Amino acid sequence: MPDRLMKRGATFYFRARYPTDLRDHFTARERWKSLGTADFREAKRLLAVENVRFDAEMGELRTRAASPARATLTPEEVNRIAAAYFHDLMSEDEEHREEGLTDREFRSKGESLDIVKIEAKDDLARGNTRFWQGEFDDWLGSNGHQLEPASAAHRTVLNRMLKEFVRFLNASSERQEGEVVDTPPAPKPEELGPTVGDLIYDYMADPSRNRAPKTVMSYRITFDALVELVGKDRRARDVTRADCERIRDVLLRLPSNARKKFPGVPLATAVELGARIEAPTLSRG
Repeated sequence: MPDRLMKRGATFYFRARYPTDLRDHFTARERWKSLGTADFREAKRLLAVENVRFDAEMGELRTRAASPARATLTPEEVNRIAAAYFHDLMSEDEEHREEGLTDREFRSKGESLDIVKIEAKDDLARGNTRFWQGEFDDWLGSNGHQLEPASAAHRTVLNRMLKEFVRFLNASSERQEGEVVDTPPAPKPEELGPTVGDLIYDYMADPSRNRAPKTVMSYRITFDALVELVGKDRRARDVTRADCERIRDVLLRLPSNARKKFPGVPLATAVELGARIEAPTLSRG
């Protein structure tokens, strides 16, 4: 059996271990993906495609700055993720069919659909995403969706993706019977909203605001803490309550005139240095 090719029942699967340096990005240790065929020769062809995709994704993940993991999603965001996932499944299936299926490939695809559909529907009825989670998380990660593994948002998305997968299996089965089932258009790109740096710049550059120098300085300290602890490129919508509490804690314990007393030192470090010499803090009084 070729490396990364496994068989479960009558269906062949792609199976690959995540590189050691990237395992923290995934909840599972391996990727499992159905190749949708029981034919060994067709499975080897699809395996070669998945190998290229997998290696490319791992390479991209190494070079791409990881997005901050999120613990919450709006219903609109969940719907957008589900629509994008369903689109990808339907598009891939349509491309495969447009290439032309031999009699063997056609029969194999039908047999695999019947088998996988039974398994997926049974898991959906039980609310069991465990077997599919690795594949779902792979798709989420490769499409820029980083979710806290133990969060309610993660569970909601996994269950929704299983529903979309079953919906895809039903649609693919209709295509197998010669029914016309169009691939839906990809959802429009999400409006990401302004970054922390954008909001700070817009606020400070607002010509309608007339601020005293002392007020500007107090704002600057707050904004410096925001940029240092959260990052100027962080999307404002991704700033969490925990981030705000961390910033507040630093500001409350920050020594007065910290920039003069400890020039060039990060604010968090200035807090530690000020505590050592018992310097008065901004919150005192």
